[in-house]
Amino acid sequence: MHFDGILFDKDGTLFDFHKTWSNWTSDAIEYLCGDNS
Repeated sequence: MHFDGILFDKDGTLFDFHKTWSNWTSDAIEYLCGDNS
């Protein structure tokens, strides 16, 4: 695999960080914490 460059979107102008990662992060935390009911 060859890459000509890497693009960093530090300020969120290309994609919305919250919409991209929030659901995944929430699911991962719930999975890692287990069932605490």
